[in-house]
Order: sequence, then C-alpha cells, then structure tokens
Amino acid sequence: MNYQALFSYFLLLYSCSSSQTKPKLTRRYLDGDKYVFVIDNLFPAEVVRGYYGLVTSGKLEGKISSWFYAYNDYYQNIETFNTSSNSPWVAPVNPEFFSDTALWNISRKVVEKLSGGREYFPYDVTFSMHRRLDFITASSKENNIDEDELMIRISLNKDFKRNDYGEAIFYKDSREILAAVYPKMGRMVVWNATVPFIFKPPAMSYVQAQFDILVRVTTSKEKAKQAIAETKRLIKKSESQETLGFALSDEGEIPVLDLSKYEKRRFHDSQGREIAVFDGLVDKSDLDALRLFLLHYNSVFQYQPFDGVDEEHDNVSWIAMLKVKDFVKSRLWKIVKLLATYLSGLDEWYPYDVSMNIIRNSHYPRIHEDCEPNEHEYTFLMYLTPDWEANNYGETAFFEEVLSQDGTPYPPGQQQYEWIASVRPRYGRIVIFRGIIPHSARPPSPGFSGARYTFACKVARNYLLAMSKSLRETLEYLEMGNSEDPAAYELLSNLMADEEDRPPFSIEFIERQLEHHRRKKEEIFEGLRNSAMKEISGAKAPIKDEL
Repeated sequence: MNYQALFSYFLLLYSCSSSQTKPKLTRRYLDGDKYVFVIDNLFPAEVVRGYYGLVTSGKLEGKISSWFYAYNDYYQNIETFNTSSNSPWVAPVNPEFFSDTALWNISRKVVEKLSGGREYFPYDVTFSMHRRLDFITASSKENNIDEDELMIRISLNKDFKRNDYGEAIFYKDSREILAAVYPKMGRMVVWNATVPFIFKPPAMSYVQAQFDILVRVTTSKEKAKQAIAETKRLIKKSESQETLGFALSDEGEIPVLDLSKYEKRRFHDSQGREIAVFDGLVDKSDLDALRLFLLHYNSVFQYQPFDGVDEEHDNVSWIAMLKVKDFVKSRLWKIVKLLATYLSGLDEWYPYDVSMNIIRNSHYPRIHEDCEPNEHEYTFLMYLTPDWEANNYGETAFFEEVLSQDGTPYPPGQQQYEWIASVRPRYGRIVIFRGIIPHSARPPSPGFSGARYTFACKVARNYLLAMSKSLRETLEYLEMGNSEDPAAYELLSNLMADEEDRPPFSIEFIERQLEHHRRKKEEIFEGLRNSAMKEISGAKAPIKDEL
C-alpha cells in the first residue's frame, strides 16, 4: 500500500462534473436476442484515473485483494482464482465496496436502461491485467450463468494507440465474430454473459500492462449474496498469508555437509568476487514443500510497475516479500548461512531481504546490482520451476561493468557490460554470489507459457548491518513527503554513508529505530486510509439522465 493507492481511493468519490462530455453510444452489435454495446464519455476522468491508480498500486484491506496468478500449476495442486476472462492476473474486488463507488452508481443506470428497468446486482468484480505475449483463450459457456446476466468491461489505460492491440473479440453462437472492440480510457462495454469472448493481449511494442475492470451482474439477490461471501473469503485469505510463518521451520538441524561435493561451477569477476552454483543441496521432498508453501503466497504478490521508469532497477514486476523473523527459523536459512560462510570464511551472516518472484515471457528484467560497492553482501537464489528445459531460456546472466577510457563508470543508463556467466534455472539449483556483481534474470522463451519461480535471499555481513539495511529501506517512506522529521532524514543520510563513516550505532538503537519507523510508516498509511474511507463512504455521485 502506498500514497498513490490511497490518493486514488479518494478520487473514487468524485461525481460527474457539469462540463463532462455527454455520454455516447458508440457501437451496438446484435445477434438475435444477444447484444454488445460500446459506450464512451460515460465516466468522469478523475474516477477512471482513481481506479487506474488503485489497480496499479496495491490492495485495500477488506475491499481489494492483492493480485492472484490465476493459471493452474501443472506440478502441484493449489487453489487458483477462477476467472471467467481467462486472464493470467486478476485482483478480486469486494462487490459491496464496488457498489458504493461512483463507477457502479453510473454503470447501474446504464444496465437498468438496457434491460428495461430491471434491477441488477454486481456479484463478481475483478481487476484484470494483460501483458504482451500473454496467451489468453476464449471464454466458454458456464453452467452457472443465467440467461439474463450481463458482463461489463471498463478500460483504464489512457495511452492506448491504434496499433497497441488489446481488443476484445465477441463471438456469435456460430463461432463467427460478432464484434471487435478496442480499448479506450473509460470505455464501457456491456454484453450478455452467455456471449463467448476473448481479451487479446497488447502488442509487442506495448511494454506496460493493460488494465481493465470486469464486472458480472445478476438479477438474483441470492446468487449475488453467495458470490460476495466467497469473494470476501478470498480477500481475507490473501490478507492472512503473513501469519503462516515459513516452510521447513521445524528447527531441526541439517546434517554435516561437504559443500564442495555439491558445487558444480564457480565463476569470478575481474576482482575475484565469486558466483558459485550448487545442485542437490535440498532434497526433492523439501523442495516440493517449500515450493507449495511459496505458491500459497500467490495471493500476496505485489505488482511493481517499474518498466520504463528506472533503467537501473531490476524491473522484476512480481515479488512476494517474506518475513525475515520467520525465515531464520527454517532449515533453508541454515543452508544459506553455510554457503555464505563457505565462500567468505565469515560466519555472522544475517538476512535482510527474503522473497519469491515470478518472471514470465512478457517480462523485461534489467541488469542491476543488489548492493552498493562499499557493502559486502551475498545474494542467494534457488530456482523452483520443475522440469526446466534448455529451450525454456530463463537463465540468470552475470556481467562485468566496462569502464570508460579514463577508468570511470559510464553515466547511468549508458553503462557498458561484458558477459561473465549464465546459470540455467534447474529445479532446486542454487546460485550464490556477491551482491555487487551486475546480473539479470532472463525471461522464459515465448514458447513457455508458465512462470519462472525463484526464491531469493539477500544477506549482510552481520546482524547489525542487516538490521541497518532494513531500517534504511523502511525509511524510504520519507520520500512520500508526509513527514517533517529532521532526525529521520538525518538517520537515513547516516545509513546511506559508507560503514566506516557512520556514527557508531548500537544494535539496540537500530532495533528501536526500526520498530519506531515501521510504526510511523503504518500510522501515516492508516491516517490516509481513514481519510479515504471517510470520503469514499460519503454521498453517491449524482448521475445525469442523458443515456
């Protein structure tokens, strides 16, 4: 959750302005008693922008879930969100919350007019996301769809151009095309829920994501009631994932290991910093248990839309952050620490960043470093996609930065690199390397429609440095501009300095400051949430009868 999301939440209250362009029925397509209507200029621009901010910025407790990766896992049986659009990424929205926003207040009038005054209830509301190369199949007729049900799609992207694709195709019963509708910011498409359709992904040239709101409405109060209860359950489940602890946390000791027998390759950069590859350190039963645990964190993945924003960021869009305090109780942490000690000869390593990420063939990861040149850190990666074939690509590539003729780095965004090594992401394979070495995950091949899963852990040289790094990252909330705390800014500045130039902070001081600023950060968010909740629960937007 961040400031952009909360500001977007506030915008949802806005009503139609008097200067808004009159709504326009742009197209209508008929196939017997079935139809597809396309309506433009219906919603105030600020309302659509508010929803776009929400869809790109994160969850809202009890109202909007985090994103679900909706495709079935071919290796393990896990619960996935059943999406009628066959979209790979969806975020369920509480229909009760949606019903109180200006968007439904306006949409309801349209639905009533199209149906001759019948009352409809939203029972299935989701945000959907499509990226280039997504393989999206056509919807099929479902047994639980009533003949009078309708579907609504509202497009949120403002920058779609004519060659960006992303259209929706609707089919007749004969499977011939009934209509093709292109996305446009605020465009509303309404059709009978029994009409088959397919959402096409954006063009290869469109590197960002395409966002829509998809709404199913019914005349049955009972059906809506049951569906709303199920959506609430899913949202609650996604919000409870952080209470699960961590897998392989039985506190058991690991056997004495001769790590050299598991080491398959070792590479070095020009300064002798290592990249080491290990196979077979974690047995298959533990691998499967860890993978299943992490896949259940599917519902707390957070989309981070870095693409096109920062050339030096890793540009990994989907990350599930895990709690360090739970991870250090696990057998896996013991292996990570053993490996860092094996490579460095030091034995006080401690983690500060633990996560799992998803990379798909449409993603565009970039070369980056995981720490600063003055920091002695390791990054641990373990690959968690079984049966990985060479034709699936997806390697982790490591590089050496090339300096200019005067021995200095090239400017940001113009850096030059030479290849050191690539590591194939075989199931259970581990690669551990100095965090300062430039590296990049490579996306899977276009022929691989699944996901590349990776568990990642970053470790600092000791507990004090790890907690200091966590504090430094927590203090990034100051960038929101909501705090006038000179001491906090001074602390952040000190933590950004080289280790030898920092004041002699004690462990107790860092722990107190970390707890304090975590609370402070949450208080800021909570205040913004409360303000937004007060505004959003106000009077519904008035709607002009212009349809």
